[in-house]
Amino acid sequence: ARQPSRWSLAACGAARSTAMAPLIFRSASRLSSRGGGSSGGSTPTSPHTTQVPVGLLLRVVDCFSGETLLEVPADSVADGTRLRVAVRKAATIPVEAQRLLWGGCALDSGPLPPGLTTNPDAPAVRLLRVEVDWHAALNRVVSVIAFSINKELFDGPFASDDSLRGEDRALLEGNRDFVLAALQENGAVLRLLSDALRDDREVVLTAVSESGGALMFASEALRGDSEVVRAALAQNGTALEYASAELRRDPEIVLSALQSSGEAFRYVGEELKLRREVALAAVRSWGAALEEVPYAVAKERDFLLDAVRANGDALHHLPAAFRSDKEITMAAREFWAGRGADRDPSTIPVRAEHFLMRLPPPVKVEDKRAIG
Repeated sequence: ARQPSRWSLAACGAARSTAMAPLIFRSASRLSSRGGGSSGGSTPTSPHTTQVPVGLLLRVVDCFSGETLLEVPADSVADGTRLRVAVRKAATIPVEAQRLLWGGCALDSGPLPPGLTTNPDAPAVRLLRVEVDWHAALNRVVSVIAFSINKELFDGPFASDDSLRGEDRALLEGNRDFVLAALQENGAVLRLLSDALRDDREVVLTAVSESGGALMFASEALRGDSEVVRAALAQNGTALEYASAELRRDPEIVLSALQSSGEAFRYVGEELKLRREVALAAVRSWGAALEEVPYAVAKERDFLLDAVRANGDALHHLPAAFRSDKEITMAAREFWAGRGADRDPSTIPVRAEHFLMRLPPPVKVEDKRAIG
């Protein structure tokens, strides 16, 4: 079987565990900070004291409805225990029925991750309501899927799920509520489910909404379902790889994927790759996509000029014949100076200063020696 790409594995959103290999990838377009360990484990923390910004609010939302349950000053809930108590007071949900998810992991009772308590733009904590006796089973199930993804990274085909306990397998096969809870924590758990559940629309929608790459485990029929595929692409555009061939040729589907991730251009149908607007959408999100653009499009100077105007980083991926083109070089300078097209969030603005220093100084019209 063909190995999923590293982007696909990132999309699976495997949770970390202290008992497994440390290298687990998540989608960088969604979360840049890591959350804490699963319930009962240990939450990685900095050895240094973290300064919590005054006035920073920490938000908790319901996993299924998205409803805001609590907004509380971050400096008043320094650890998982205090946060659970605050949720209990605000939403009357017993502490033992709470599973708090952030950064792809369940938060334990220890200190909250610095990325959650110091970043005003951090995603909200998601509250999953569970049966009291589910916590241990969820920890084990998530650990099995996380280990299997690491196994895929290092050793080839997916590891067997024989390590699942009998009682955990019984929950995955016979308890729909448990299945939906596990998928809210890690969409890649879809891989452990029966064929019938992989063909269940609600189950698959839950999985791909949490981890777009989980689309790879859905039934063939649902990989051709536009609503399911759109939900996956909203979480991770590279999930386009697992959409049906028909949907990979659909302009609307493709453009939505490229808006989420320019790397999805790798999986676009060949005919659509020849469309100028599709190629530009890819470059706008990911400058390196220029190297994937068919020669019939990439050979045109006006297309390359528009590509660099849309994303200055594309300058590094130009065909050799155009790398000394002064107008194209100046278009990149204008982009990074903030005078070009609006920057897409998926480009990396911190590159700007370094990039500008590498560019030659502006060419003055009267300096004829520098022209031509």
